[in-house]
Amino acid sequence: MIRTDFASERSLSKNLQQGDHVIVAKRKIKVERPLEDVKKEYPELVEDFEKENVQNRSPSFSSRRRKHVKVEYDIEEKAVVPKKRSPHKKMKLEEWNHPTEQECRTIHKILCDTHGKPYQKNSNTDSLNACGKKKDILYAAVGVILSQNTSNTNSSRALASLKKAYPNLEDMRKAPVENIEEAIRSGGLAKIKSKRISELLQAVHDDFGVTSLEHLRDKPTEEVKAALSKYKGMGPKTVSCVLLFTLGRNDFPVDTHVHRVSTRLGWVPTSGGSREKTYERLNEKIPDDLKYDLHVLLIRHGRAICQSQIPKCASCPVNSLCAYDEKTTTVMKVEKVSLEDLIE
Repeated sequence: MIRTDFASERSLSKNLQQGDHVIVAKRKIKVERPLEDVKKEYPELVEDFEKENVQNRSPSFSSRRRKHVKVEYDIEEKAVVPKKRSPHKKMKLEEWNHPTEQECRTIHKILCDTHGKPYQKNSNTDSLNACGKKKDILYAAVGVILSQNTSNTNSSRALASLKKAYPNLEDMRKAPVENIEEAIRSGGLAKIKSKRISELLQAVHDDFGVTSLEHLRDKPTEEVKAALSKYKGMGPKTVSCVLLFTLGRNDFPVDTHVHRVSTRLGWVPTSGGSREKTYERLNEKIPDDLKYDLHVLLIRHGRAICQSQIPKCASCPVNSLCAYDEKTTTVMKVEKVSLEDLIE
């Protein structure tokens, strides 16, 4: 069925020709056709339309509209119009058999070849990255809170500013929350994060008499998780980052990038739910020796190629292994660098 802006369905049905409904459908697609072509096919309707608009034309009637008429086609499923594929069949996480160990190792190798093998810091120096390795457990927790819902650049800048204002955690605990807020303003969500940091430091001091969590360093992983999780602002991702980066435990943090990429890969079903559920699933399935590398690699891949809005599927090295059903033909833009730029 063809519908236009200037005629009813009933009047148009008299003028339909044999080929007019070859492309028909459940959803409507708008196209523009020259008015001259429409006049040839529907001369009587166009004449009526023009007479009507000469009498009732509004000042906003544009010149573009007089040259082209929008026509809507209803497209049938058999037509050659690309349509959105249905998502994975709804299935509970416990029934999902991915990822297998072999899938993890294959993806790990490909992403290492693409993004480089992650380097795990073993030194005693603190990483500049807010979510990176820190010598102090509580300081690491503060850094991860700053990294929530913002970019790595912003969170690292905020952490550097906070550390400059308050070199040690005891000074930070005693500081008014407004001062902490001002120090971390560059990281975004300063009002919320400053309150969380202040409350965390005070709660730890109230529990143990010191502003430190170093007594947890040699405790079993599950005990550390339970101890950290009771504090407001310390969700599964924050706790997992402290375990992985600061304590060197085999844990697999799931942030927004890891959650998105692993879902598209088919490691968890699209109806798998929250990041917390994805964390529980992948932390159990991914081999311990790959957890650090895959966490870093999936974040790199999510930022560079498997982006949220327009993933660069045409440049994705794991395209053939990916279960994502809305793949694009977009190519990743590669910046050309001259040899002189690489020479210091």
